[in-house]
Amino acid sequence: DEDFTLILTTTDGSVNLNPDEAVVTIIDDDRVVIGFDPDLYTVSENDLEVFLTVRVLQGTLERPAVVNLSTANGFGISAAVATDDYTAIASLPLMFDGNDTSQTVRIIITNDSIVEFT
Repeated sequence: DEDFTLILTTTDGSVNLNPDEAVVTIIDDDRVVIGFDPDLYTVSENDLEVFLTVRVLQGTLERPAVVNLSTANGFGISAAVATDDYTAIASLPLMFDGNDTSQTVRIIITNDSIVEFT
């Protein structure tokens, strides 16, 4: 976003200016939105992998952009845990430019014989 200031001045001694300044903010509505599409995936353990799509959801890139993908364990009784259930990613840079509007990421799923809570 960008802003500028408007200022009132006077040489008339009988006029009091209050407030004598105002700020105008121009909201940048040209931002590019990048995200998961879709944002919910279901996979069976015996599939051994899942492919996720990250794409430009809104706007047009005027210059290259990099977003970083990482994994985090789930929460609660049905939490998937790195190494036990999937291969973790600490930080995977995904590069987007005017020609690349989507990136596909492969996550390896661990197929074990442990009966887990659902």
